[in-house]
Amino acid sequence: MLICDRIYYELITSNRGDILTKMLTKQQIQLMKAMKKLLSILRTEYSYALTAENDTAKVENIKYRFDKCSEDYAYPGDIISERELMDIAWEKFCAKNGTN
Repeated sequence: MLICDRIYYELITSNRGDILTKMLTKQQIQLMKAMKKLLSILRTEYSYALTAENDTAKVENIKYRFDKCSEDYAYPGDIISERELMDIAWEKFCAKNGTN
């Protein structure tokens, strides 16, 4: 889980492909697939699709899944925090691409 956070921070800061590749090992990808309904995993996937892949269709799918998982989530504060982190990734994407 800590590697997911490290991946997220790399994405919103330097976004170095070689560092991301080193962190996204087969084991890490398997862990993320197994925990695909956790908000922090979805936030990391969202940020990766947005800032590393520039795949807005994938971003919309992940955002939909995030919203669905949020409906039954027991801790509203976590939802708010994860959305704020997703917003930071969106702002980074917009700044990089000159969009709003």
